[in-house]
Amino acid sequence: MAFRRAAFDLWPGFDERLGRGAPLDSAEETRAFFELVEAGYRCVHAPDAIVWHPGPQTSEEWKQFNLHNMTNAIAYAALLWDEFPGLRRPLVDYLLRRNSAPRRRARAEGSVPQLSLLEKLRVVIAGLLLYSRLPQRSRSAAPVPVSARETSAAQK
Repeated sequence: MAFRRAAFDLWPGFDERLGRGAPLDSAEETRAFFELVEAGYRCVHAPDAIVWHPGPQTSEEWKQFNLHNMTNAIAYAALLWDEFPGLRRPLVDYLLRRNSAPRRRARAEGSVPQLSLLEKLRVVIAGLLLYSRLPQRSRSAAPVPVSARETSAAQK
């Protein structure tokens, strides 16, 4: 991620409940994106920018990786549902599309083990429990909306 200095100066920073080492150890960049867009900033997606992360090597490592990531995804979806009510409809649309989308190539080739219905149910419950244990983030930790900054600058 890269920020214009003006946005970074007014934005309180990443949500400390999210990211590596935090209770929900993913989605800090996505949360930042939503906060900045909600405040009126524009974001640019650069699809050619690639970050390579080492991945699981064995079938069991893949399974644990998927269980962990799915638990975090459910917790993050619950966070979005609760803290960004304006995104509820797009969130439901995305989740419905995601569940009906064709399987990714690695899964289709059988190199990524599939989860049973019971494992998926456990993941949903674990994700919701994870979200329920997150402390609430104060609204004062939100970035200053663009319109408020412009009003403040005009008064100076």
